[in-house]
Amino acid sequence: MASNVDIVRTGYDSFCRGDIQTTLAMFSEDIEWHEPEWTYGPASGTFRGRQEVLRRIFAPIPDLNDAFALEPREFYGDGDTVIVTGVFHLTPRGTGTEVQVPFAHVWTVHGGRIDSLRAYNDVRELVSLHAAGDPPT
Repeated sequence: MASNVDIVRTGYDSFCRGDIQTTLAMFSEDIEWHEPEWTYGPASGTFRGRQEVLRRIFAPIPDLNDAFALEPREFYGDGDTVIVTGVFHLTPRGTGTEVQVPFAHVWTVHGGRIDSLRAYNDVRELVSLHAAGDPPT
């Protein structure tokens, strides 16, 4: 059986290659996803269920960004908890400016399914971009 770190790593791999359906299938039906507020990002708040994560988090990415890539760098596992650190590389739509947004994701995994995510994003560069007069579109 795959370790919880392997399960989460496989989810990132499928997301990064654009296989969103495989990523979603790794989530429990009632996944709880906590997304902080961030300029040029998806909706903030708590979202429940695969379809809500797809609709509110994944689907808006191309509408919000001219370019988007996710680079997970480090994976740490302890029991049901997996922590991933990395960087989002994105060009918010209409800005022409690429920024890097460091992140930490805290996942819980039970019985081979991902049950929850709590995301932490360092949006300093995005706030600076917005303050410079490039309004989000």
